[in-house]
Amino acid sequence: MFRKYLLPVIAFAGVVLAIFVALHSNKTTPAAQPVSAAPQPPYETFVAGSGIIEANTENIAIGTQLPGIVSKIYV
Repeated sequence: MFRKYLLPVIAFAGVVLAIFVALHSNKTTPAAQPVSAAPQPPYETFVAGSGIIEANTENIAIGTQLPGIVSKIYV
């Protein structure tokens, strides 16, 4: 007679354990503090950018032939 109730008791204990673990593990973790401050640019005003232009057919990488700092932008 004991074997008849053993499996349902074990199943019920498993369901109770699963509910207990689910309720007690739903804690939010605090956000991690940054290791250092974000870098600041050494210029008063600047324009910076990097990325990809997405066209209808394919992605096109943008680059320049000359390295250096842009001093004027004609709009």
